[in-house]
Amino acid sequence: MVRPRPAHARACAASQSSWFGWLAGCLAAAAALAADAPAPLAEPDVVQRVWATDPRVTAADRAVLAARAAARAVGAWSGPTLTVAALYTDLRGPDYEAELGQNLFDPLRGAAVQSARAALAVAAGERQLTAWEVGWEARETFAAVVAADRVTEVWRADLALLEALRNAAQRARDIGERPGIDVQRAELEVSRGALALAAQLAGRQQAAVALATLLGEPPDAALVCRASSWPSEVPPVDALLRRLPDHPRLRLARLQVALAGRLVGASRAQQWPSLELSGFREDQEHGLRLSLSLPLSPARTAAEVRAAQAAGAVAAAQQEAAERAARNSLHRARLALVAALAQQRQQSETVLARSQRLLELAQVGYELGQATLLEVLDAKRLLTAARLEQAELATAVATGWLTLQAAAGESPASVTLAAPPPNMPPPVLGPPLPTATVLPTAGLGAAR
Repeated sequence: MVRPRPAHARACAASQSSWFGWLAGCLAAAAALAADAPAPLAEPDVVQRVWATDPRVTAADRAVLAARAAARAVGAWSGPTLTVAALYTDLRGPDYEAELGQNLFDPLRGAAVQSARAALAVAAGERQLTAWEVGWEARETFAAVVAADRVTEVWRADLALLEALRNAAQRARDIGERPGIDVQRAELEVSRGALALAAQLAGRQQAAVALATLLGEPPDAALVCRASSWPSEVPPVDALLRRLPDHPRLRLARLQVALAGRLVGASRAQQWPSLELSGFREDQEHGLRLSLSLPLSPARTAAEVRAAQAAGAVAAAQQEAAERAARNSLHRARLALVAALAQQRQQSETVLARSQRLLELAQVGYELGQATLLEVLDAKRLLTAARLEQAELATAVATGWLTLQAAAGESPASVTLAAPPPNMPPPVLGPPLPTATVLPTAGLGAAR
């Protein structure tokens, strides 16, 4: 079956008659590829989209609306009440009584209004915490996709190195400088590299499915994630601790303590009398009545006050525990980030640089007939291992910054974008550059 070629392939094939036509076709192909490629996603866009579609945030918004409606209902003016009673007496026979009453002072109303407002503040704090947690979950899921892309690029570069080595072995076999077993070994390594890349692509797809689920996209959606930049210096502890009181968890803990205090006040308000003015009609008598109601259950009221105070003590203890946990998480996150940055810097300056140099010398030695294929493969494995370690350290640094920002209570929408990371081109097998000097290096063991 003949499959139709895509637009960019047809554009290149239709303009091969001249150099100018070939150049125009390639430009048209690049434009077609750019049009077909999905736009890269940035962390702020992902967070905003998740906030707009996540049902947990929607539920928290509705909880705030419900708490606001409850606060308005409690604070609304209580109008007069009309009471009509039908009765039968042996003197008057069938009769009725009517009474129109208006409460003048209700000690529970003010306390109930304050408690309802405190409950509304708690609902708003819970909504903020929910959105904060959902946003950070989106950033962590986004970071997992970026980390998978980072490792995928390493395995792509590894496969490109193996293919270049196989081509070099084929050229050396064709001119009689190398045996054919080198080509067979290189082909085996290419197959193993392709399998490793396929496994990594499957892992990347799993991370992308998790992100697509958060975004409300289909599982097979093509998602291209753009990495974020991170500062090279960690803020001091004092600056981080100054931000800690604004942490959504700590703010919610304070609001819960305030709500517990309002509930204690509401329990105590039950001890105060209420005053009511009413107009009544009884048989042929009409008049006004001023009623004073005094509760006569001090033991029950005192028990309710003690229960509310105990709940307030629990909320205060939970607030203190949350503050201690926040400080502990902040210190630990900062120490982990400092260690990850130091390891990344040291690994890049020593292991990665030396591994790259070792492979370059091994490649040149293979071209000159002074190194075997196994030595080149060994140098390639060391470089791939160093690149994987560098990718893991880059992921550790990104995770460390995310953890530190979350521990400090920062908004998940505060992100600094970086330029698109450059591609990792594999070293080209061939003769050294004119400015290069190939010397035997005892510490690297590449050229002999």
